[in-house]
Amino acid sequence: MTRGEPMTGPDRRISRRTGRTCQADCIDRRGFLSACGCSAALAALRPAAAAIAADCDLLAGQGTVDVTPPLGITMGGFHFPPGNRRVIEGVRQRSFARVLMVQAGGEQLALVSLPTLNASRAFVERVQQSIAEAVDIPPLSVRVCASHSHSMPTIAFNRQWGDQHPDYFDTLVAGLTKASCDARDDMSAAALYVGAAVAEQANANRTTETWKTEDLFDSQATAEDRWLDRRVNALHFERPGAQTNLLWYHFSAHPTCFTDRQCGPDWPGAVEADYSDLDRIAPAFLQGHIGDVSPGGGGLGNAAQTSFHICRALPRAVLAARRVRADTLRVASRQINLPVDIELLKQQMEAYRSACPADPADGWYAGYPGCFERDWYENFAIHYDQSRDQLPTTIAAIRIGDLAMVFHPAELYSYYGLAIERAVASRHVIVVGYAEDYVGYVPDPRAFRDQEYAAITVPKILNYPPFATTVGDRLVEQAAALVADL
Repeated sequence: MTRGEPMTGPDRRISRRTGRTCQADCIDRRGFLSACGCSAALAALRPAAAAIAADCDLLAGQGTVDVTPPLGITMGGFHFPPGNRRVIEGVRQRSFARVLMVQAGGEQLALVSLPTLNASRAFVERVQQSIAEAVDIPPLSVRVCASHSHSMPTIAFNRQWGDQHPDYFDTLVAGLTKASCDARDDMSAAALYVGAAVAEQANANRTTETWKTEDLFDSQATAEDRWLDRRVNALHFERPGAQTNLLWYHFSAHPTCFTDRQCGPDWPGAVEADYSDLDRIAPAFLQGHIGDVSPGGGGLGNAAQTSFHICRALPRAVLAARRVRADTLRVASRQINLPVDIELLKQQMEAYRSACPADPADGWYAGYPGCFERDWYENFAIHYDQSRDQLPTTIAAIRIGDLAMVFHPAELYSYYGLAIERAVASRHVIVVGYAEDYVGYVPDPRAFRDQEYAAITVPKILNYPPFATTVGDRLVEQAAALVADL
């Protein structure tokens, strides 16, 4: 969830020689991407189709469903006070959800990529149960991951940041269930390759002018620094007997490029369209650790620039991918408790009582109108049971051979996403956010010291007390322990 205005777009032309934008010696974006396209290169580098088919060790299939919301309902992600709701007036780009079905070692997994702002635990459980019944797998073998698009509805309570729309939620559940059946019917023999490549200029740490990047993250790294993960992770399922291969990618950047009243998937939609032009595959998206990360282009980001750089990196990630032997597929999920700061909640309540004017509609608190603070105080703060110093939520993990994937419900500051990777013993580790539930930001201690929006305001939006400063460390510990149990 974000505030601000987007920047204007970049020049879409790029130098064939240098890879940089320039005035001369340029070709268009599609020309550049075609020059480094992965289809022909993969054909040269990978074994012949017959050899891959003989060596396939898993089954994989995918289903797709159009989840474009109807006009007239609200979008989430930006603050709109009562009387000025951000209602959908048009469709910038249609939005598609995807379901990946994987079977290996006698186990099955359904992985859902959903282009909404978030997904509450109650909604996730509905989807899990519906898919489980449709394709005959355990509910806990279904992972539900939102993209956090700020031009789509919210599926979790967000005070003045978007309304709830039960009819649309029903449509989503039905559509995802149908897509899971299509994915099951599409399953065919496959080999999984996993790789990564750096996408320069596709994202930036929005909390500071200077930061450190993932290549510097080692055992000495601390949360006193701000970090940025620039990698595009690719999961490429080569299916020699099928009509198409499957490509899922993971990247860290807030989808905040558009602030108008047109709905759509934001920059992941641009990647979907641009990469489809390149390789005839519409890649499915999994969100990373973006609590302190904006897309490229300055301000709230520029979708064209972000897509351009991701689409340059994604073919390199596919080409650099290494085979993951799917000798095992293991899935686990557990409830954890995240620490909240009751003393800080009390201080916030006292600050409101002390500053509240005679007319609560006047004045500003934490950067938002008095009507926001008043609603928080009257409908949450004074009713909260202050003996509850933990917020229950859910995390999950899967292992396919030496690939480990962690699924958590937070907007992690980059340090903690990288710390989970460091804590997990596996050759490939991918940390997916906005999954299983939604708890908002998990900031670093510096965010609490500096009274950052992520640490102070967002809990009020979501109806829970502010987190304790140790919340990130707790989540890292719990995630690493869950993967270790696999």
